[in-house]
Amino acid sequence: MRGEGSTVARTRPAIASGAARGPAVALVAFVAVLPLEWTTVGGVAGGFIKPFHIAAIVFVGFCLARWRPGRVVGPVWHRHYKIFAAYFVVLAVTLAASVARPDPVLPRDLVLRQLMYAATAVFVAGCLVLILNRPAQRALAATGAIATVVLLAVFGVALVQQHINPFTLLRNAFTQANPDIISYQLLRAVFRTDLDLPEVAANLRHKVFIGLLIAIFVGLACAAILERQHRLLRATVTVSSVIGFSLVLLSLSRSTILCMGAPLLLYLLRLLVTARARPAQAFGLVVALAATLAAVASPLGTLLTARFSDTASYTARLTAAGPSFLDQFGPAALLGTTSSAVGTTPHNSILNAWLAGGVLAAIPAAVMMVAFVLTWLREAHRYVTDGPGWKLWVEPLWILAVGATFIVRSFTSGNQFHMVDLMAMAVFLGATFANERATVSSRESR
Repeated sequence: MRGEGSTVARTRPAIASGAARGPAVALVAFVAVLPLEWTTVGGVAGGFIKPFHIAAIVFVGFCLARWRPGRVVGPVWHRHYKIFAAYFVVLAVTLAASVARPDPVLPRDLVLRQLMYAATAVFVAGCLVLILNRPAQRALAATGAIATVVLLAVFGVALVQQHINPFTLLRNAFTQANPDIISYQLLRAVFRTDLDLPEVAANLRHKVFIGLLIAIFVGLACAAILERQHRLLRATVTVSSVIGFSLVLLSLSRSTILCMGAPLLLYLLRLLVTARARPAQAFGLVVALAATLAAVASPLGTLLTARFSDTASYTARLTAAGPSFLDQFGPAALLGTTSSAVGTTPHNSILNAWLAGGVLAAIPAAVMMVAFVLTWLREAHRYVTDGPGWKLWVEPLWILAVGATFIVRSFTSGNQFHMVDLMAMAVFLGATFANERATVSSRESR
């Protein structure tokens, strides 16, 4: 696979390193600040401006300064129009519902923000198609390390501002086997950096650590390009990934932990299907399994067991996706229903779309998810069976992990998609389409 990648590097139409460097660095910065969901730099239109909003604008600005808009978004839009166009239809219908109803499920300002997120996602996917070459990948390899450092630094500042001793709370959580101490006393207190804010929503931590996880996956995927002379960067990527994965475990975010387990499951399935592994791969698997067993046997494992065995949230979500949704199924068929009629969202992108925009939003939401899942299954089958056709010097396991993150979030998040969710979608689609183009280029050069 690596050998094929070197051929592609010679035959694929080159993007000048200078042209790719700016957008690549801007993309690294954008992904690195995604976890800073709880920090704000101002407010507009009744909402907060956060670091990733500014980073997104800067990133798109770099892209437009280097290339025409059509060159960035045109190819990826044409290749995945069923996914992108379907989601824009969902948002258009939802926006119409927010205008038509005095108490919409999704307020107008939230829908407008999601439109911005969706447009940014198209630029991210298109940019990746253009810049996934050696110079850009060396920058992207540092994404997870930078995100981990940034998160720890800002998290530390928040702890100091709130006068919180995290070690005392962690010790209490472990000794009492009480995950609520971390969820409600530590994380929610840290995220409430402005004392004038009301209580921070419990679900905020999911966005924070999903953003961190995506950054780590991107860094590990692009680290495959690093040569032996980049030992310091390779070591930094490895150490920061271990720290980042540990933070994800400590977050006790079930959806995020499920996403983190996706690459291990895919790798195990690949070994079972192909029945072969290189010594380094076998050693890495043994280390991963040993770390998993150690975590399960540790006090952290007790916390995770308590967290995952808590059935209250499962019951609430099943009720929201079952009886509660069926109660609003008919009334919401035309442009959705009202917010007051929906106690808890079903945490399912298709059902959420039905409640927010009715059948006209639910159908394109279903089209979007089916198209994405089929694309992911095709790439997963290629990886698990060690099939031909992966030409990029990008590790497909971590790209699949990013795609799995979007699938998991599609069935665990409320109020449609956030920027972190759409970033997962964009990275997966951009990387896999870049590989398709590299494959075609390799064939044409023969």
